[in-house]
Amino acid sequence: MTVAKQKTNLNKVMKKLLQIIPVFATAALLVFAAGCQTAGPAHKQGFDFNRYHTFAILPVVTTGTYQDPTLVTRLQRPVTDTVVETLTGKGFKRVAGSEADFQVNLRFNYWGQDSQAETRMFDLQIIDAKTKEVVWSDYWSRTTVDTLSQEAICKHIAGMMKPFPPGSH
Repeated sequence: MTVAKQKTNLNKVMKKLLQIIPVFATAALLVFAAGCQTAGPAHKQGFDFNRYHTFAILPVVTTGTYQDPTLVTRLQRPVTDTVVETLTGKGFKRVAGSEADFQVNLRFNYWGQDSQAETRMFDLQIIDAKTKEVVWSDYWSRTTVDTLSQEAICKHIAGMMKPFPPGSH
């Protein structure tokens, strides 16, 4: 086979690949989106969120998963910072737990799907400091073998918090 013929064949293959790549990219995006779930926020109907001015973050349980035992330790700070930044941006003030109007409970949960995939769930709860009742909550779960960057996770967490308090967006 001549060099010219090899180049022609290579060009044909490259053109086919360039046609197929967008199809695979779209399919991968759909698979990724299918692996993510959010419940959408739930809140106590009729509750007066206007009386909230201060908040505290409850301690986070730092137990990780057998596949990634340090995951919570790595994500705790950036996720907590995102929650604090989002709430202070809405006019709430972070204070000591005993002085807070509400407490934020951040929970990370994990369970294996098979030998490779794992479901990772982030649960965010707003708890009334006086009654200890959950008055607002949302969660996000994702089943995958891939990891997301801290930046992507924090962006999603900020998006989850956008509708808090109810009627604010």
